[in-house]
Amino acid sequence: MKKILVFLVVSLFITFNTCLANISQDEVALGGIKLGATPEYVKSVYGEPSSYINLPNNGIIYNYNDTFKIYFANLKYMYWMETVSNNGIATPSGVAVGMNASILDKYGEVYYKEKKENITYYAYWAPGRIVLVFGVENGKIISIKARC
Repeated sequence: MKKILVFLVVSLFITFNTCLANISQDEVALGGIKLGATPEYVKSVYGEPSSYINLPNNGIIYNYNDTFKIYFANLKYMYWMETVSNNGIATPSGVAVGMNASILDKYGEVYYKEKKENITYYAYWAPGRIVLVFGVENGKIISIKARC
């Protein structure tokens, strides 16, 4: 009986893990910036932000013209980044704000879907507990966020 129980638990674990749809960690990036990039690296790619938003506990958001924002915890660890405009910033697969939401089919199965007011958010899971989230309104992508 014990062997059967162990077999069932292992089988369920393997089935559960292989059924979860994952995207590549490399796909959770925006404009050539991956999660975990340093503030220095971001500045080397995009220059000085147009403004900074200081947050409690040494958090800071680099704000690039109110269309691309990058959040660093403890002034060094990038926690999320988001683009909300067709500003040339895209995922490594070329998905950008303004595109038809049908392009998201390339990512496969949605990890979760959530609706807030008129915006539907489609999230795609990647190994390492990171997520790529697309905001969609009226069939068009209006935001892309990469986050831990």
